[in-house]
Amino acid sequence: MAGKEEVKIAVLGVGSLSFITNLVRDLALAKELYGSEVWLMDVDANRFQRSYVLMRKYFQEVGANFTVEMTTDRKGAVKDADFVLNIAFSIGYENYGKMMEEAEK
Repeated sequence: MAGKEEVKIAVLGVGSLSFITNLVRDLALAKELYGSEVWLMDVDANRFQRSYVLMRKYFQEVGANFTVEMTTDRKGAVKDADFVLNIAFSIGYENYGKMMEEAEK
């Protein structure tokens, strides 16, 4: 993609596969962004490892040219980023269950 500027995209809170799957597909369709870096960040390295593997495998399968990095360091992820997407589930899964129980009453 000659003449295209590479960008750095930081995605915070990637521990949940339910939120990242649509993002992975959308990025793969954005050929204008090919050659760019996608930095995945989450506070729980075990949870976001799955998102990292999913993104790399999907990009490889469809030929989407992105460099994918992962980190637990928020400041490092957003440093020099052109775009920052925060998809963190701020209330946590334990609180989500409580919230659903209350809503069903």
